[in-house]
Amino acid sequence: MANEKVLVAKQAVIDEITDKLTNAQSVVVAEYRGLTVDEVTELRRALRAENVELKVYKNKLALRATEACGKQELDEFLTGPNAIAFGHDDAVAPARVLAKFAKDHEALVIKTAIVEGKLLSKEEVMELSKLPNKEGMLSMLLACLKAPVSKKQKDLQKKQLLQKQKQLLNIEIKENIKMAKLTTDEILAYLEEATILELNELVKAIEEKFDVTAAAPVAVAAAAEEEGPAANVTVILKEVGPTKVKVIKAVREITGLGLVDAKGLVDKVPSEIKKDVPAEEGAKLKETLEAAGAVVELK
Repeated sequence: MANEKVLVAKQAVIDEITDKLTNAQSVVVAEYRGLTVDEVTELRRALRAENVELKVYKNKLALRATEACGKQELDEFLTGPNAIAFGHDDAVAPARVLAKFAKDHEALVIKTAIVEGKLLSKEEVMELSKLPNKEGMLSMLLACLKAPVSKKQKDLQKKQLLQKQKQLLNIEIKENIKMAKLTTDEILAYLEEATILELNELVKAIEEKFDVTAAAPVAVAAAAEEEGPAANVTVILKEVGPTKVKVIKAVREITGLGLVDAKGLVDKVPSEIKKDVPAEEGAKLKETLEAAGAVVELK
């Protein structure tokens, strides 16, 4: 009976991993050997803010899950102490958060990723981490289309235009060209369904074909992002107050941490409960913690 319960529990974990591997937009495998409990908690918090799950599974169970969902390309990387990040909303988010964290924590080593069905090397994951989300990629695409064309490309286009004008004298060719032309709705439908990797390839192709760049608009967007966080706040627990249990409960609800990790934050006041959140959200979290009896500061 005991063995049967163990087998049922193991199968439940395998099913869980299989489901996450199948439905996540992106999966990043990283080795976390050497990270402290506090550092892992910090990483989980940063990932959770981007709706990314960080899970630790036994490699044997993970291997059975990859077989079940046909993602055996991950198998060679499932050795040693691994953590797996599952991205649900933004395919770039796991790579972006993990790469940023790894810069300051050498113990975290990114090994590989599957993004939108494609297996990436460590180097490709690092490149991916520099990309924005899908909305950002569409902005880059728009920047490419609006960018000034170089003189060299203009001369080439002029030559091609003369050749095409001669061809258009042939009515049959004209009709073929007309039939092959995409409508605005078809282009928009493609962009709506395109993945981040596909949009990135499209941006690169446009840059190469027309000798333009999306760098300048992206720089402007980056500058705007740098200004944006100024409106964000960090929720800091200054004092626990007389009702510690209520405060721990409130911290768990806000952060999603387990009892031990939440108690650790409460015991280490002053401590950051939530970092870089919109001012309005910060105010609500402050109210929640103060209602539990804590003293809270927004920075």
